[in-house]
Amino acid sequence: MNTSNSPRLFALLVGVDLYQADGSRGSTGNGAVSLNSLQGCVNDVKLIHGFLQTHFKPYEERILTCSPSQYNSKNPKEPDDRWPTFVNIKREFDSVIDRARPGDIFFFHFSGHGALLPRIPGSPVGRDKDPSLMTTDYCCGKRAVRGWELNKWLRKIHNRKVQVIVTLDSCHSAGAWRNDGDIRSPKDWSPHNLPGDEDGIEPEPESSDLEEAQDMRKAQLPESWDINPTGFTLMAACQTDKTATEKMIDGQINGVFTATLSKFFKEQPDATVSTYRTIRDYIARVISPQKPEVFGQDRLAFLRDRELFSATPIWAEVKSNSVILPIGKIHGVTVGAEFTTRSVTPDFTLSISSVDDFESKAKLPQGMSSAGLQSIDILSSRWRMTTPAHISVGPAFSDRFRERFSEALQRRIAGSEVRVTEQAVSGGFTLARRAGGEIEVLAPVSFTNHESPVRGLSLTYKQPVGCAITLAHLLRYDQLRRLRSEEHLNFKASLSPVGNESGGDPYPEMQKVKYTFENYEDEDLHVAVISLGAGFDVAQLFPTHDAMITVKKGKTRSFSFHLTIPDELRGHGRVHRDIVRTVVTKQKETRFKSMELPDIWNTAQMEYMDRNGTGGQRKPVIVSEASWCIQDDELLYS
Repeated sequence: MNTSNSPRLFALLVGVDLYQADGSRGSTGNGAVSLNSLQGCVNDVKLIHGFLQTHFKPYEERILTCSPSQYNSKNPKEPDDRWPTFVNIKREFDSVIDRARPGDIFFFHFSGHGALLPRIPGSPVGRDKDPSLMTTDYCCGKRAVRGWELNKWLRKIHNRKVQVIVTLDSCHSAGAWRNDGDIRSPKDWSPHNLPGDEDGIEPEPESSDLEEAQDMRKAQLPESWDINPTGFTLMAACQTDKTATEKMIDGQINGVFTATLSKFFKEQPDATVSTYRTIRDYIARVISPQKPEVFGQDRLAFLRDRELFSATPIWAEVKSNSVILPIGKIHGVTVGAEFTTRSVTPDFTLSISSVDDFESKAKLPQGMSSAGLQSIDILSSRWRMTTPAHISVGPAFSDRFRERFSEALQRRIAGSEVRVTEQAVSGGFTLARRAGGEIEVLAPVSFTNHESPVRGLSLTYKQPVGCAITLAHLLRYDQLRRLRSEEHLNFKASLSPVGNESGGDPYPEMQKVKYTFENYEDEDLHVAVISLGAGFDVAQLFPTHDAMITVKKGKTRSFSFHLTIPDELRGHGRVHRDIVRTVVTKQKETRFKSMELPDIWNTAQMEYMDRNGTGGQRKPVIVSEASWCIQDDELLYS
């Protein structure tokens, strides 16, 4: 039962099986247009409805579907006020806009055709086609839901401080319709716009900040979003130029994306606290080669209003007696790092035995069979440092504190490279006990960029485990900060202030910065921009979804962002440092969100796995022909 302060879940589920046509909409060279009817979209809605009711108990759930009646396959069996028309969909959005309050959650699901339609006067400047969700009566001369218009509705809901989640089981490129390939609409299908397509539309203003980055997105719908503002999450069934399929699954036809999403909630014991990125990785493994995507707030728990500061699960492939992880040197993985299984019973620990640039391997525990195992999801449990690190816990601390601190640190850092001593060591970390039991963490100036203690912490003498978690976080951050490649690729990445004639060092808070990447190679490069922040956090800055962007040879791409100071770091006269890292790969794409870290003051929420693993060490084996390199640029601001 909802209390006055608890978040309420509003859900709008739309499924279009029956696409009606009356000849009123023409097409260039092809006469009247029509859309192939589908068979699994209404079933998709039923699946979504089922797991929502089982796991989430929506405060309000509205359903719009259109399916053939038993007696006439061209007539819907649902009443017309429940059809997925533009008018009905907008009515339901308006209802949520009017009734939702701050803290509520809105979930919108659409199963059906997606298409690129000719622009209309209200379309955003600079595009010829509008990615659109196709309504049941579009071919009867009625309106489709254009992506930028859907975005306006979602923004209105978001502006009421409502969490917005969208799942789309449809395609977004011309000629790539949602079906299994047996029946397709023509690739050159080009419907005419009608006067009614423009009714009530106000021109969409041109984006002022991030317009240049919009053509770098891989999914069509988010192109009109301002790089997915905080509060938006979108899960799409496939990439832009691919198809979203529907198949016979367990005796009924469904979209494979939606069916696998439903399966996840049936089979995974911790499904309701899984993040969008975890769910996406699971679905991608099951429905390959179809590749679902997630954009925006992908670290949030599914249909929850909280972000999980947990180690990101990784889906690893099991081959014979080996486990192959899709992370390698480029992610800061080293021989001896340990990972623990999540969904295998009994669980076990894997110790990395070999590492190449983009992958790493571990052996299954002795005596364990790989029979029935194709992939497993794992969590990082202990990182392995490659260079010695010293942590001073001086005489002001008791032997008991030092013992508990060391034990907790060993549960999080593998190997013997990290040493805890009483004497301070130059270039090392120091725990300093102050009056009243407060503990400060001192670090080298090269690490913090200032001589004061690590900022944003609130540790006491009674928290030896909390201190160990903090130091493990800082050691992992330092390991990622020192990450380098011996490769060289021909590109230029630059940062320039916007509207600041006096320059920086430091820049003022809220300074707008333009990032530009220029590809001078004779082939395409793949790029991700990662922020190593002043809060000792690691987060992918761009693209905001868990992927890389492809920059064609000879091309330039850019985006803009603002420098902001977290509340925990505010203080008069303090200078802060962000490292903007450009990661570039050639002939190989990878994902980086598994290496993200929260701000240091949130690290106690990190769900480390307290397990000790075993396993021999081997020298790294380099097997990939792809290449990668890193460029770091510092920004100082206050």
